[in-house]
Amino acid sequence: MELNERPVGDTGQAVIVELSGPVGRDSGAAGVLLTRLKGLIAHGYKTILLNVAQVTYMDSVMLGAIVQGYVPSAREGSSLKIVDPPPRVRELFAVTKLNTVFEMLEAEAALQPLRSSSDSDHKP
Repeated sequence: MELNERPVGDTGQAVIVELSGPVGRDSGAAGVLLTRLKGLIAHGYKTILLNVAQVTYMDSVMLGAIVQGYVPSAREGSSLKIVDPPPRVRELFAVTKLNTVFEMLEAEAALQPLRSSSDSDHKP
């Protein structure tokens, strides 16, 4: 599993968290992601965009970590959104009905309004 993050926008209140690789119970990814989400919420980010486009496998343990990250974000007035889920991840959200809880954005291009012109020069 790889986890990278980069702020977007002019206000410093939005961040993209990019998750890639297999993120199942054996990878230890769930705990890492949950800790990172809680840290971003504590830092004051109001929009957390979880880009899962490069996730090759996700199980219920990771899904649980995402839900556990959602709860404090909602409590603190932040939003946690899922970006560009591959078909299997989208299906997992649909089967569990979590697609009714999380806003799922089709592509990172939909996030263009959050970006400033200087973000195009930013290298993660």
